[in-house]
Amino acid sequence: MIGVDHQDILADAGIQNALDRGISKMARSYNESTLQQLKTVLSEKLSQPSGTSLNELTDAVDGVYSFADERRAGLIAKTESYRAANYANKAAWKASGVVKTVVWYTAAISRHPSRFWRTSQPFISRHDIVGCDFIRGRQMAVGIGRRAFVTGLGGAAAALPLGARAQQAAKIFRIGFFGPALRRPSSMVPLYQAFLAQLHTFGFAEGQNLNVTYGEVEDPSGLTAVVTELMRAQPELIVVSGTETMLQAVLASKPNIPIVLIAVNFDPIARGYIASLAKPGGNITGVVFQQLELVQKQVELLTQAFPGKTQLAALYDAQTADQFSAAERSARTLNLQIQGQKFDRLPYDFKDTFQKVAAGGAEMVLVQSSPLFIPHQAEIGKLGKAYRLPTMFLFKAYVDDGGLMSYGVDFPPMYRRAAEYVVKILKGTQPADLPVEQPTKFELAINLKTAKALGVTLPVSLIATADDVIE
Repeated sequence: MIGVDHQDILADAGIQNALDRGISKMARSYNESTLQQLKTVLSEKLSQPSGTSLNELTDAVDGVYSFADERRAGLIAKTESYRAANYANKAAWKASGVVKTVVWYTAAISRHPSRFWRTSQPFISRHDIVGCDFIRGRQMAVGIGRRAFVTGLGGAAAALPLGARAQQAAKIFRIGFFGPALRRPSSMVPLYQAFLAQLHTFGFAEGQNLNVTYGEVEDPSGLTAVVTELMRAQPELIVVSGTETMLQAVLASKPNIPIVLIAVNFDPIARGYIASLAKPGGNITGVVFQQLELVQKQVELLTQAFPGKTQLAALYDAQTADQFSAAERSARTLNLQIQGQKFDRLPYDFKDTFQKVAAGGAEMVLVQSSPLFIPHQAEIGKLGKAYRLPTMFLFKAYVDDGGLMSYGVDFPPMYRRAAEYVVKILKGTQPADLPVEQPTKFELAINLKTAKALGVTLPVSLIATADDVIE
C-alpha cells in the first residue's frame, strides 16, 4: 500500500482533512499496538499464582516501552533514505507548474496523542513517505491540487525503492532451542511456553515471523547428533537451556551465531566461556545461576526438617557430578552420611535406584537438577512416597508432582528474560554488548500432602518460611 489510507484520500474532496485522518490513524494504530502489549504483559504478571512484585511489573512495562522505542527509532532511520527522493519529487512537481499553495505534512503533524507514549518525538512509518516532507517537526508550504496530487502520488511511488513500493512478506526469523524434553508431564513445558509468550509480546510469533527448531537433550542419538540437526536448520541464534555439557556440544559444532544461555550449574567466567558478567565479549550471553551455591542450602533445609535423620542419598548423573561433590562437602559439614547413586546409562531406572537407596538405609533423598531427570518428575514423586523417603529438589514442579520440598530459582522470569535477549539480538544488538544476568530470587516450596503421606511432621518454623505451601 502506498501512502496513508490513499483510497480515502483520493475519494475525499478535502485532501487536507484526509491527510489529517490518515496520519492520525497510522499513529493511533501504533499506540493501540503498544497498549495491547501492555495489557498482555500485565495480565500475565498479575495472574501468576505466586503473585508478582512491583519491581517485576515495572521491568515488564519497561520492556514493552523499550521495544516500542527501538522500533520507532528503526523506522525513523529507515525513512531518511527516502528523504532525497522526496526533495527530487517536489522539485519536479514545482518545475511542472502544477504546484499550488496548500500544506505538506510532516510525520509529527496530527499525531494522535496518547498517554502511553513516553516521548513526544514523532513516530514515522514507511506509510508516511508519500505526501510528507521528512524535516521532522516542520511544515513546508508546497501543497497541490487533486489532479496534481494523484500525479505526484504516482511519481513518489516510482521514486521509492522496490521494497518500499511492494507489500513484502515479513521476514521469518529462525532460532534453535536446545533444552530438556517437552514430553508431558514436564516442568520444562510451562517454562518453554513462558519463553514463547514473551517473544510474542515483543512481536515474534511462531507460525508468523518466527520458526523455532527444538532439540531435546534426552534424544537417544546423543548430544552431537541433536546439535547437528539444530544447525542444519540454519538458525540465526541458538538458546542453550541446561548444563555445561550441552553448551560444550554446541560449541564443538563451531557455530558462527550468537548463543543465549539459560545456564545451570556452571560458572561461565571460571570456565572461560565469557570474559565477565558485565562485558561477556564473544558471542555468548544470557542468564546463569549455579546450583552449587544452592546445594548447601538444600542439605541444610533437610536437616532442619528432620533433625534426627543422618542418612542422606543423592541422585545424580554425569551432567550433575559437580552438584554431588558440593552435596558431599555440605553433608560432611553437617555430620551426615551420604551415599551417591549415579545414573550412567539411558533410560534411567529410577525404581531400581530407589530400591537401592532404601535398602542402603537412606532416610532422605536429594535429587540433583539434571535435565535428564525432568521428564520423570511424576515418577520420582511417586517413588519417594512409595518408599517413604522425604525428597528435596531444585524445581518446584517436582513438588507439584508429589515431591516433598524444593529450594531454587524462580524459573519462569529467567526464561522470559532469555526471550528478551533473543529479541534484542534479532533486532541487531551484539551478544558482547549484553551483560550476563544472575537471578536474585529463590523460593522454598513444601507439599504438606506428601508430608502426610510420608507420615512426617515438619517444623512450623520451616513451614512459615516457605514461599509456597501445598495444603
